Amino acid sequence: MNKKLLGKIIFCFIMGLVIAAYVYLTLNAPTPANTRPEFTLSGIQKILIQFSFIGLMVVTWILGAVAVWQAWYFSQTTNKGEFDTIFKNLSFGVGILLSALIVATLIGQIRTYHPGNEDIRRVVTIAVNYVYVFAQFLGFWFFYKGFAVKEKKPGVYNHNIIVGIILTLVIGSFWVALIFSNPTRQVSGGPGITPSFYISDLLIIATIILPTLLGWFFGITSSLRLADFSIEASDVNYQKAFSKLVSGVWLLILGFIILLGILSMGADRLLGLGLAAILIIIYVFIVVLLLAFWRIISGLKNLRHAEPAASPVM
Repeated sequence: MNKKLLGKIIFCFIMGLVIAAYVYLTLNAPTPANTRPEFTLSGIQKILIQFSFIGLMVVTWILGAVAVWQAWYFSQTTNKGEFDTIFKNLSFGVGILLSALIVATLIGQIRTYHPGNEDIRRVVTIAVNYVYVFAQFLGFWFFYKGFAVKEKKPGVYNHNIIVGIILTLVIGSFWVALIFSNPTRQVSGGPGITPSFYISDLLIIATIILPTLLGWFFGITSSLRLADFSIEASDVNYQKAFSKLVSGVWLLILGFIILLGILSMGADRLLGLGLAAILIIIYVFIVVLLLAFWRIISGLKNLRHAEPAASPVM
């Protein structure tokens, strides 16, 4: 058995275990005792929502894993040495973001199984927030680090930095306003209302807001850099492939912006939207990530076709 095949088997086995654990924990989660009447579901409704949610999550995780695998092996097999750093860091970045989605989801199950334990709710809420915040910071930093090798024009580089700062500040201002207008960011607003952060405003600024804004800056700027490279590529196949990668990275950024928005909105305001609106927001978030991983995979596939002499990735 060759090394590549063994690595693929181990990779698939680990993903299979993770998915099986997630499905089991989700289907066997206890029903909250203090569910609001307007959120009470019939047996059929609960089953349909559960299985649609599980199905979308599992497909998203699988596509994310495939994107990580393909980006890594493309970096090892490409005939163009200049692509090594790009796709190695793309693999690391996507892998960190995917790991955060999986780890935070599994950690969140602890809270589901201990709904009445305030200490567990506090620890789990803080842990989930930090997993998402620092994973997106580190993941987008790998994009920024990897895509920087292609920057050849100082003027374009400076322009991308400026645009990245402006977009980050514009998006970030709405998000920060969402946080500090959240009355339950530190304390519960009533029975069944879990505080969004549990930590002081100073810690929210230092350990939530600043790393998130830096992460968004890294992601936005790296997307602009990759977009410039896709335009400059002389081969039409490379242009098509890199444009898909660019859209995939933009969708990843959008997905994490939506995610951080959901986490920062506050349970009372979120519940006030109603069950239908909450489900739509969650499904949109999952579909955005699913499309992001699919676009990255599609871009890598186009790159393989553009390099016929390269070893196949999958």
